[in-house]
Amino acid sequence: MNKLSKICDGADWFDPEFQKVLNEELQEPARFHRKQWEFVTIFLTLQKYGMLKADKLGLSLGGGNEAPLLLSFLSSQALYLHKVFLLYV
Repeated sequence: MNKLSKICDGADWFDPEFQKVLNEELQEPARFHRKQWEFVTIFLTLQKYGMLKADKLGLSLGGGNEAPLLLSFLSSQALYLHKVFLLYV
């Protein structure tokens, strides 16, 4: 996967980089689901820009309970999670 901005495409599940992240990092069986595609795409993008190193810090805003990504990022020095709720009155 070379593009950083694209729509979810079933062909991505057959990409060797995509499969490697699924198998080795997320440790999930392949299933054609949008969320799984998002997890892998986020991981590949962060990896491409060298952001998955022990000296990097991460911040997730409104991430919810995204266990697959959280488990993958535990090797980082710190990952700050914060759920943001916006109330309009």
